[in-house]
Order: sequence, then structure tokens, then C-alpha cells
Amino acid sequence: MSYNSFDTRTVGRYELVAELERDDGDQDAPWDRECGHGPVSEWTTRAKQPGERVLIENRRGAKRYYDFAEAVWIAKRDGWDAPPLGEGTKGQRAARAAEADFNRLRGWCNGDWEYVGVVISVYRDDEEIDTHAASLWGIESDCRDYLREVAGELFDEVAENYAMDDDENDLENQPDADICIESVQENEAFAA
Repeated sequence: MSYNSFDTRTVGRYELVAELERDDGDQDAPWDRECGHGPVSEWTTRAKQPGERVLIENRRGAKRYYDFAEAVWIAKRDGWDAPPLGEGTKGQRAARAAEADFNRLRGWCNGDWEYVGVVISVYRDDEEIDTHAASLWGIESDCRDYLREVAGELFDEVAENYAMDDDENDLENQPDADICIESVQENEAFAA
């Protein structure tokens, strides 16, 4: 999936751009990379068992099954819940949580969301000078508020580095900078 920049920030002479990139390095299925999901079968051509639901089917007729009955049992044992939180019996909360889990995993199977990275690039005078100044990967692409939060934190990290760099460049570009530095060094030596 291709994404455009979704946020920018200006720091001194630098423009910081946040972009989303597909996380090609880690496209494991959510049930393989995270805890807290109901059991999902490997690809199979066997018939569906009682308590299972078809999670996805490929063109050749192979399927992955979500064991809904087992997921409800796990959810009940582990205290899972889904909105509206806290409503209903323990069994109702577990069934609601398993249903939400099934729908979330099915969304991933159908390409409704994927794992992405937030990447901050740095530009100066419309020229890219740092392609990956900071990044965080493995974020679910449909978590827009969290993606913006991550971008904000990465902006702060990069802005601090480039603001310091900008200050150092300003000092170096001042004609009397060497004289000021020598004068400070002399004063420090005299005070010691």
C-alpha cells in the first residue's frame, strides 16, 4: 500500500515530513505476531468443524478457519471484553470480544488494514537531506489517532536534533565565532 505524507512541521530552516510506509519487513499475520487472538488454522481444504468460522478463502478453495468456540472459551477464561465494555454477563462479554477479534482479523485478511511505519524525512530548501531521520514500525494502518501521536513524538525527537544542528550552524557562520570561542576558552583557563 502506498501512502502520502500526512503531516509536516517546520523547525528553523528545516521542514519535517511524516509519511506512512508499508512495513514490508514484518508482514506476519496478527495471530502469529501478537497474543490475545482466537485460534486460526493453517491453510486447509478440510471441511469446517463445529464452532469454526471461515476467516478467509483463497482462489484454490483453501481456507483458514477461526475457532470461534475456542476463542469464546479463551476470552471467558482471560476476561476479554469489547465495547460496550463491562456490559452483560461474563459469557456475553467473551462472545462480544471473540466477535470483535474475528472481525479485526478478517479485516486484516481482506486488506482493510496492514502494518505500517511512521517515517520522518527532513527537507531544507525543498531538498531532502535525511530520508529516515526517525521512524517507528509495526503500527496498524487504521489507527489514525495513534499514528498522529507517534508522528508528533518523532517530530519532537527530530526537531530537537535539527534545532541543535541549526544553532551550531548559526554559531559557525558568525564572522566572530572563532574569536568568541577563543575568548571563552581564555576566560575558563584564567578562572581555573
